[in-house]
Amino acid sequence: MNFPEEQLGCVGQKFSDIGRKIEYIKTLDLVSYVAEVEQLCGEIQAATEEMRLILAMMKE
Repeated sequence: MNFPEEQLGCVGQKFSDIGRKIEYIKTLDLVSYVAEVEQLCGEIQAATEEMRLILAMMKE
């Protein structure tokens, strides 16, 4: 298992990727926009939960 600091870097990369995806989504038509935003919400929720778990491990 990776150290929490290494995992934190991976999650940071996920949030960076999410930022790039937001910029891409801004260029889409409405139907595609809605579908991409729904998917992105799931990705944000998963990354946020992963961040919470890592931070909890770092507190131990």
